[in-house]
Amino acid sequence: MALKSESFKLIEEGKARVMVPVIKDESFPPRRSPVFYNPAMKFDRDLSVCLLNSLLNGGEVLDPLCGTGIRGIRYVLETPLEKGILNDVSPMAFRVSRRNVELNSLSEKLSVRRRDANALMHCIVESGRRIDAVDVDPYGSPVKYISSATRVLRRRGILMITCTDTSSLMGTYPRVSLRRYSCWIPRTEFREELACRALVQFVIREGAKQDVFLKPIFSYVGKHYLRAFFCLESGARKVDKALKMVDFLDYDPKSGRTSLGEGRIGPIWLGPLFSKEHLKIALDWIESKGEYLGIKVKGFIKAALLEENDPPFYYDLHLLHSRFKGRCPAMGELIEKLRENGFRASRTLFSPTGIRTDCEIDELKRIWRAISHR
Repeated sequence: MALKSESFKLIEEGKARVMVPVIKDESFPPRRSPVFYNPAMKFDRDLSVCLLNSLLNGGEVLDPLCGTGIRGIRYVLETPLEKGILNDVSPMAFRVSRRNVELNSLSEKLSVRRRDANALMHCIVESGRRIDAVDVDPYGSPVKYISSATRVLRRRGILMITCTDTSSLMGTYPRVSLRRYSCWIPRTEFREELACRALVQFVIREGAKQDVFLKPIFSYVGKHYLRAFFCLESGARKVDKALKMVDFLDYDPKSGRTSLGEGRIGPIWLGPLFSKEHLKIALDWIESKGEYLGIKVKGFIKAALLEENDPPFYYDLHLLHSRFKGRCPAMGELIEKLRENGFRASRTLFSPTGIRTDCEIDELKRIWRAISHR
């Protein structure tokens, strides 16, 4: 099954060898390639490999929108997942992913299909099978796949979601976020975290319709995308408890003041976005077996472990400076002073200039001015 040499090249990523399209246009996304493949997502694939090693002890993976098949191939080669299904409705993607499965000698472990993603997941459910891990990585919004992906997951299964629909979730188009995710999302200073919380609430509410709790394990923002991991837990009581953490937010852009449980922003998820228990296991794995993934993944997980898990949302250092005036303290200096005053404070993965703290804005202003006048 030959592929045109001028259109494809052989690369190595992780422990996989795959044929990928030659991308001549460096702009994102690589729309003109014969099969969708994004080299910039290597970090995300590395991180997914690391997290799956902390979350699963075996089983089957489904990549319903596989493109080149690189995700599913790496999962079977590098995680406890032993077998899986790669699927893409595109005839060319079907050919390429099948060729890549052969290149890695995985024909007995990975089957390749060419069907509509939702139709395939429906057929799997009708057959009585359940899948241990599902990775939904579409171009644009993932909303139309969440319900099917939830139904196909077994109990304690892992759902991974990529969303490149950042413009609506980060406040550029609030009416689009309302239409697609059933929440009102305007522009804010903490737009990256708000986007994740909007996506997570949608996923949790979709799971609630099926009486399952899709527990957030890890969520973060990349350059052009959001990524979220969930673990499926059954039980109506867990669902009811989780839904109490879905609520509204009030935000005053002039003062930076936020109030949870009121206002018109949302509804959004107000619970934890990180499971530090699983992140610690992931760090142990990468230090013992996953060093080949590189220091970037290891550093990212360490940074997540250092971040406070609550309260929701952070303050932007530059906006604080524009509000409070005076000398702008260094990030570390402000965090240290907040801790000295009995508050929790940390950097955040969501912004290089963000500070997460349980200090209220008025007290933060007092501490800021005390630093400025020293």
